[in-house]
Amino acid sequence: MIRVMVIDDEFHARKMIADMVKLYMPDSLIVAEADSVDNGYEQIVKNNPDLVFLDIKLGNNTGFNLLEKFRQINFKVIFVTAFDEYAIKAFKFNAMDYILKPINEKEFAETCYKYKSSEDSNLISEKLRSFHSLYNNNDSENRMIPVNTADKLLFIKIKDIQWLESERNYTVLYTISKTKHIVSKSLGEFEEMFERFGFFRIHHSYLINLRYISYFDKANGINLVMSDGSVIPVASRRKASLIRLLNNL
Repeated sequence: MIRVMVIDDEFHARKMIADMVKLYMPDSLIVAEADSVDNGYEQIVKNNPDLVFLDIKLGNNTGFNLLEKFRQINFKVIFVTAFDEYAIKAFKFNAMDYILKPINEKEFAETCYKYKSSEDSNLISEKLRSFHSLYNNNDSENRMIPVNTADKLLFIKIKDIQWLESERNYTVLYTISKTKHIVSKSLGEFEEMFERFGFFRIHHSYLINLRYISYFDKANGINLVMSDGSVIPVASRRKASLIRLLNNL
């Protein structure tokens, strides 16, 4: 039996989630509900749930404030959120389970179905720490993303990424510290994530941070040179858009 808790500061939302859990997770038991950070913490300690449906906005606090109270997250979390567009992309990018408000029944059912896939609790804690940073940090200069490589989970400032290169279904990140990281995400996924942070897709295989362009020969227009000396090709169909962007910087 899966022990489930629902934490939301809106009564109707708690009831809707509880009803859907009963419908789509028949092997579950709602062990408690809560409407605040303090009450949620007390009920989790008391009832030891396996899964918590957690609203991100809890009055003047957040679900992250609640999770910070635990030294180790020993339960799975499905966020319920009306988050902004960037944060939603971050959730998708890092495969953290979430449900958007207003709640769509089909999406809820799909999320419940995925729940049973195992995930290491340490990794959950690291992801939650990152999402807390994303939620509280409105300064785009210091936005961070979790980058899940083959052997570790890294936290990299977006501004420190110079350029990215596609390698089949993988992407190589090149940073200002002259390190590179191979990530099992497509370049298109990074393009969607970084479009608001001054990155531009100059070629089907390359995404660059505009702040690190050293120079671009507009007459030739075949390559540009990054601040680390890397020479990167510019697709002919991207040249005009790149020049317009650079003229507006």
